[in-house]
Amino acid sequence: MFVFSLGLLLWRWSDLSSSYQIKSLFSKESAFLINNLLFFAIFLICLIGILFPIVSELFTGQKVTVGPPFYKSATGPLFALLLLLMGVVPLTMWGATTARSLETIVRKLALIALAAPVIALILGVTRWIALLTIWLIFFAILATLFDTINSIRLRSRIHKETTWKAVNNLVRHNRRRYGGYLIHLGVALMGLGIIGIEMFQTTTQGMVAEGESLNLSGYTFTYEKLTVADTPDGRNVATASILISRDGKELERVYPGSDYYYASQQSVTKPGVRSTLGEDLYIILVDWLEITSEGATFKVFRNPLINWLWIGSAILMLGTLVALWPGREARNATQTIKGDA
Repeated sequence: MFVFSLGLLLWRWSDLSSSYQIKSLFSKESAFLINNLLFFAIFLICLIGILFPIVSELFTGQKVTVGPPFYKSATGPLFALLLLLMGVVPLTMWGATTARSLETIVRKLALIALAAPVIALILGVTRWIALLTIWLIFFAILATLFDTINSIRLRSRIHKETTWKAVNNLVRHNRRRYGGYLIHLGVALMGLGIIGIEMFQTTTQGMVAEGESLNLSGYTFTYEKLTVADTPDGRNVATASILISRDGKELERVYPGSDYYYASQQSVTKPGVRSTLGEDLYIILVDWLEITSEGATFKVFRNPLINWLWIGSAILMLGTLVALWPGREARNATQTIKGDA
């Protein structure tokens, strides 16, 4: 497949060439080119990780696999560069952007974005990788919002439109641009969720009797009781009651459990979840004493910022819809084609 694809590429090379030349390093064209090269580099790294076990077995007879640490260490810096590029692209222009004007805007936004890692440092975040990534994320968000707000103000002033009407007209006439900006914001917010789950997740596991507690990251998880019963549809349902508290204040009760299906001899775990904008707490019922039901084993996860991964994903999908949604001209053309048919 590789040889066949390469042959087609070389055969049609002259048809794929362009007479256009990139005139400035500080232009949108250059930024998109660098963006594509970064994505291609990430693709190659992932491809090497996938093929390496096959190649190693072919030449050495031993299958050497690579795990998550390889992908994280190899692609992490490239994703950081993509975040930086996401912040720079909205500030550039087609054709050319002067280095001085770009440097001025980038410096101001970068300094403002430093507030985010400073606040994180005050809150106890000390890992430099996390602080750097938080800075890049907020720089990308600020740059996108800066360009969008400037465009809204400019259109509102030139066309004497209200802010809402200016927003509507800008998006309607530039769906791909502002859909892309929404995608940028979505990816940046997803980055916050990834930082939380990769760098700050904490977990504990232990067996406790009724009335005893597990502690994790300042939270207390008190095991109150366990009920085990058979249901008419052929399940054995075990449900625990866990009281979550912090600093002596009761926050919420959750009910982790496990359903065992006699027919298929399979069990399904039902975690107890306390979800907030800042973090999720997952409590899983791992095992329990069959006879007394007084002792049970629980595994507890604290996942900071994880909900920003889902919020960012929703914004990314919204941006994709905005970018791909046909404008009035496309709809009119479609109607004309249908009428002619």
